[in-house]
Formats: sequence, structure tokens, C-alpha cells
Amino acid sequence: MENKKKADDYTEKLKRTIIELGADLVGVADAEPLKGLKLDPPGLLNDFVAAISIGVRLPGAVFEQIQDCPTPLYAAVYQTANRILDEIAFRAAGTLQNSGFGALPIPASQVLDPKKWFGAISHKAVGRMAGLGWQGKSLLLINPQYGPRIRLVTVLTDAPLKPDAPIKNRCGKCTACQEACPVGAIKGVGT
Repeated sequence: MENKKKADDYTEKLKRTIIELGADLVGVADAEPLKGLKLDPPGLLNDFVAAISIGVRLPGAVFEQIQDCPTPLYAAVYQTANRILDEIAFRAAGTLQNSGFGALPIPASQVLDPKKWFGAISHKAVGRMAGLGWQGKSLLLINPQYGPRIRLVTVLTDAPLKPDAPIKNRCGKCTACQEACPVGAIKGVGT
């Protein structure tokens, strides 16, 4: 019982630290179910028991500028969000290491296979398992507070953290994202 309380306390302390570093969202996923994902390298999760999902909210106004394709302004915001996330993840990994745990920050937008568009691990899948949102009809992670307008990064660790539970999909019969998509790319499947 004492170890569980210590893990719970450390998890909450770490989450507060990550929020203080500039994150808007943070959750913890058990790494075991994530081992079924496409990983690069395949044994990426072998030394880790938890995956920390960290998110930042994107400025809503940048999306209002998009007509039929992303704008240079959107690209700059996207790149800035990735830099911020990478720094938060790097600093969170340092915090974990200073506490005696192993940690590996996975870059926010590193593409390892440009033909299939995948990275080391799916940040969306980690975010979903960490309770930050559900997969919407847009195939994006939908956060209850910020919707799909978030960016994510992941930190893998061997720290015995208390995992969060996934959130139930709340899309139902809603078609708002489908109707709002300027190029009609959202077909409403997968939910």
C-alpha cells in the first residue's frame, strides 16, 4: 500500500511539474498495451513501463485562416508548438532522471518513414490511452476541453507511475468536424 501511495504522489507531482513547464495537458498510459503498436525500433518499449502524453493547445484563430490548405502561418504555429513540446518533454525526462528513473523523450513530429508517415510511436495512441481524449471521426485525438486543436509529445519512462484511464468516445452521431472540413477530407469512419 505504501508503494502505491508513493507512486500516486510522484505521478501527481510530476504532472504538476510538466504543467509548470508549459503543458496544457498531461496524462499517463500503461506501456504494456502500447507494445501492440507499430514501433520504431520494434523493442522501443522494452525498458519502459509508462508513457507520458503531453499536450499543448494550439491557438484557435490560426485555423480560421485556413481555406483549402494549411497556410504558412499555420505551418509556423505548428513548428513552434513542436519546439515547445520537445523542450517540455526533454525537461520532463530530466526531472525523471533526477529522481533516479530512466526516461526517453520522443520528438513531437519526427517522421521516420515519409511514405507511410509514421514515427517512433503514435502520439495520438499514447494520448488516447493516457486519457487525454478519444479518436474522432477526423482520426484526430479529440480532447474534451480543446477539441482536436492540440499537439502531442511522448516521454517513455521506467518510473512506476499511476496510469490514467482512456476516455469514452463522445462523437456519437455528431458530424461537426465533417461539415467544417474545408476540403471534405473527413469521411466519418473509424468511430
